[in-house]
Amino acid sequence: MDLQIDNQFNLVFKKDLALTSGINEQKQRLFIFLRTPKGSLKNAPNWGFDYNFFTRFAKTSSLTQIKTYFSS
Repeated sequence: MDLQIDNQFNLVFKKDLALTSGINEQKQRLFIFLRTPKGSLKNAPNWGFDYNFFTRFAKTSSLTQIKTYFSS
C-alpha cells in the first residue's frame, strides 16, 4: 500500500488520504520512477530513470547494434 498521488504529484484526499495498492500501486511506482531523473535524489543517487542511457539506446537503429551495446 502507498499514498495515492495525481499526475502533478499532489496527494489525493477522499475525506482522508487515499491509499492505492495492487496494480494501481505498481503503475504509480513506475510513473514516479520514470519522472525522477537518475541522480536527483541525494539519499538514493542510483534510483530513477537514466535519460542519458535511454537517448543513447534510442539512437541505435538496428538489432545488431543493440546486441553489441549490451554484450560489451
